[in-house]
Amino acid sequence: MIPPLQIPWVRAEFDRHADVLAQHDLLWHFKDCETPEIQSTSRPMDDELERYVLERMAAQHARTAERDRLVVLEQLNVARPSIERQLKELRDEKCVDSPSDKLRKFENLAMHLRRLGGHRDAWNILLSEYHRLEKLVDLELRLEVAIELAEMMLDDGVSDQAILLLHDLKTQTDPLPPDGQFRFKRLLARGYLEQCDYTSAQAALQEAAELALDVRHRDEQLAILAEARLLQGDFHNIGDALPESEQQ
Repeated sequence: MIPPLQIPWVRAEFDRHADVLAQHDLLWHFKDCETPEIQSTSRPMDDELERYVLERMAAQHARTAERDRLVVLEQLNVARPSIERQLKELRDEKCVDSPSDKLRKFENLAMHLRRLGGHRDAWNILLSEYHRLEKLVDLELRLEVAIELAEMMLDDGVSDQAILLLHDLKTQTDPLPPDGQFRFKRLLARGYLEQCDYTSAQAALQEAAELALDVRHRDEQLAILAEARLLQGDFHNIGDALPESEQQ
């Protein structure tokens, strides 16, 4: 009778009145369940009413999303002066920190900005400092920062820039620990897939599966590899990429 997606709002409405009801000894218990249609005696919701409910629910989602955006904007406005001050101090020629320390601090500031919701500002700032300092730091740090940058870019829908960043480093990942190498290849494969470069994606997915430290992550990469082969019409080799559980 009630669309499942609407139940959280129904529960919230009851919760909003809980204190007032309790003061008048009106106690209640909210419970929802799904009854098979063949066993149900309830009359289905009318089409007109269902459309009305779904439209109201969509409007509620939109208002909630708008409130969330305003909260994020307020958080960024509060944090921005502090972040800008720290960026200025790190860029100052009088700063005595080593290039490695500077890049690490820029990375920490970008991650802080990202957690506050400033995703695009975060990777733009870090990318600029990465290019300025990349030749002055060791390869391991360069790879670690590139991985963080690529993840930010991919989460922001900028896969083309993530691929440009990772592609040039894909043969230089030896300094990374095994989990870092796996993460690098997984991000590289994700970027190739988003760019519809299925041939390159398959190679990266195969390498990621081989580098996975546990069965769950290996099977995840193999399942994505099977999907990439399916998208290319390579039906003969799909079974080779499927995890053992799915092959059975």
